[in-house]
Amino acid sequence: MTILNYPCVAVKPGSMGKPIPGVDFDVLDETCHQVESGHVGQIAMKLPSPQFMLGYWNDPQKTSEGIAHRSGQKLWLTGDLGYRDAEGYFFYTGRNDDIIKSSGYRIGPMEVENALMEHPAVLETAVVGKPDAERGEIVKAFVVLCEGVQPSPDLERELQEHVKSITAHH
Repeated sequence: MTILNYPCVAVKPGSMGKPIPGVDFDVLDETCHQVESGHVGQIAMKLPSPQFMLGYWNDPQKTSEGIAHRSGQKLWLTGDLGYRDAEGYFFYTGRNDDIIKSSGYRIGPMEVENALMEHPAVLETAVVGKPDAERGEIVKAFVVLCEGVQPSPDLERELQEHVKSITAHH
């Protein structure tokens, strides 16, 4: 646990909390530059750090692929996407290896799952990228309906429109 909620610090609903003392994190864009508070990027741990692992077991290449260099600073790219607010709280939004790339758009499955979960007919859901010859991938949602709700083409369209009303229209 390197980012957590402390008993002595106010918990911010939805946040992961703040880094433990002695461990520094940044939120970076795709070129390893720090993003502004509130903007989503990849969460990166500044190195050296007492919390950093020695490396992936028997895979030094994978270990080195996870380390970025910026202005003489080493950073461990966690693969986690999120943002830091103005008070230093971190919020998780997904994984960078869990992004659906469809027609040039980057779609976070968690964003679609959260939107679906807001619909009263949905009990559970999981979203994945499905290969598509034209678009690269398309969004595929697996939905468990609440008891008594019957699947239908009308409900399918209603769920799609519901997600579009909450998320980006693509």
